[in-house]
Amino acid sequence: MKVDRSVSSAAERILAAADRLFYAQGIRAVGVDTVSAEAGVSKRTLYNHYPSKDALIAAYLTARFKQLAPSDAPAREQILGNFDRLERLIADGSFRGCPYVNAVAELGDARHPAGKIAVQFKEQRRLWYRALLERLAARSPDALATQLQILFEGALAAALVRGDPALARSARDAAEVLLAASGVRRPPRPAEYSASRVCPALPIAFPTPLLISTATFLLPLPLTPLWLLRGCPAFRSMFLALRHWRLLPGRRCPWIRLPVTSLLRRSLVSPLSRGTG
Repeated sequence: MKVDRSVSSAAERILAAADRLFYAQGIRAVGVDTVSAEAGVSKRTLYNHYPSKDALIAAYLTARFKQLAPSDAPAREQILGNFDRLERLIADGSFRGCPYVNAVAELGDARHPAGKIAVQFKEQRRLWYRALLERLAARSPDALATQLQILFEGALAAALVRGDPALARSARDAAEVLLAASGVRRPPRPAEYSASRVCPALPIAFPTPLLISTATFLLPLPLTPLWLLRGCPAFRSMFLALRHWRLLPGRRCPWIRLPVTSLLRRSLVSPLSRGTG
């Protein structure tokens, strides 16, 4: 058992060293001598686990192949979140492009096992898009999955050349356009009035139900004596706030009418101002 653990540890160290070196420096630029030295094993030990450099390359790409399945999160968010992850990856500073594309470009041999592994990986990602699009009932999900995959691959290539995370955001915006064109709309947001947008002194959000409740509270006001309303500072503040938020008629919104508006205005104006009006 002790020998088995040491052998397994050596294999893991070799693969981890190959992953770091192949991705950072390139497959062609790194030889097995460098990998064995990085892993802290002899060259003979390396060949005991990986009979050739091609076998080590195939193991390196296979180890990076992470099976991806749609989660329970909203499908649209998963699709766009893939572009968000790409943006973070580019901004990390260690981004060197797609390891599968890099391997195919460096090796230049269609018969190399790396080519088949790369195709499998890319197709798995495309099918991931398609499964999410089918959940969203998008039009032509198979074709749209291919388009999203091409868009993502283009962002990968452009980011490798320019190193700009903003390219991933641009690709995300383009993905939103494709989704909208296929009938996938942005999920509706709860309607709300933002008091902070019309009144900076009130950095709160006023939900629509609360405003409706306020209007309902105002309905029994005709039964209230005017002198009581006129003497209530809290009620006057409420009236001014509603006018500021354009919920009561005035010069800014003459198209809104509430049945208690005239009563409110009469009750809150002082007798002196009425006499001089």
